[in-house]
Amino acid sequence: MPDQKSRTVVEAHKLRAMAARAMLLHGSRRTTRELGRATTALVVASIVAGAALMVAVFAATKVTGLF
Repeated sequence: MPDQKSRTVVEAHKLRAMAARAMLLHGSRRTTRELGRATTALVVASIVAGAALMVAVFAATKVTGLF
């Protein structure tokens, strides 16, 4: 069975790794909730822009088909 000192070292390493992973994924200024809100708005804006682009391409194909 590992002694208390090695167990403490392993737990400290696990804590530092979790903190580093959280900072890498979420940044140091934003909480996960704020990040979720920004991501949701970005996804909605991307979907709207994609739909507008598809409508523009469809309309351009129809117009060029008339001539």
